[in-house]
Amino acid sequence: MLGKIIGKITGGESKLMTVALIVGPILVVAVLFVLTHLLFTPKQPTSEEIVASIANKAMLGGIDPSIVGVTIPLDDNQSSVDADSEGSDAFEFVSSEYLYYKIPTTFVTNLKGDVTTVLRADIAVSTYLKATSYDSFNEEMVAVTPIMVSAILTALGKISLADFTGAKNLEKTAEYLTQAVNTELKKKNTLYSIDYVHFFELAFNEG
Repeated sequence: MLGKIIGKITGGESKLMTVALIVGPILVVAVLFVLTHLLFTPKQPTSEEIVASIANKAMLGGIDPSIVGVTIPLDDNQSSVDADSEGSDAFEFVSSEYLYYKIPTTFVTNLKGDVTTVLRADIAVSTYLKATSYDSFNEEMVAVTPIMVSAILTALGKISLADFTGAKNLEKTAEYLTQAVNTELKKKNTLYSIDYVHFFELAFNEG
């Protein structure tokens, strides 16, 4: 009789042990999954955080945040003008833009290897600067106009009619003229260089 009782007890314990061995690891895995999900799942940014991030990157890159479609609201404890400090200037963000200068000279010249075709071109140059630099940029462009005219005329004499045929060739010609102008400006240690040459008007007269 005692043997039967002991057998039943040990049999029950073995069943409990089997259940524990099966259920235990499942519970451990479930707990670990929940903990890792809570601890390591990245937090989704709010719309305000996204806007602030875009605006901050735009300002660091010298771009007006309004161009990328965002505005920067002031905090409740922040004011555009500090009332406690008289005479202090409010922070003002100055956007950058392409400043243009049209060279007053109309370029008239023959092209390389073609004495019968005459090129007539009005040209403008541009540089990406702060909008507040316009007066300084314009004054220097006026001063260095003779240098730019000489550089462009020299460069035009080295290119052919084919260099003005098609959008890609015209773009390459503009880049070539830009480099020619900047090379001469660099020799004079000018304050500004140019980013692009633009053909304001372009015509060919075949003799």
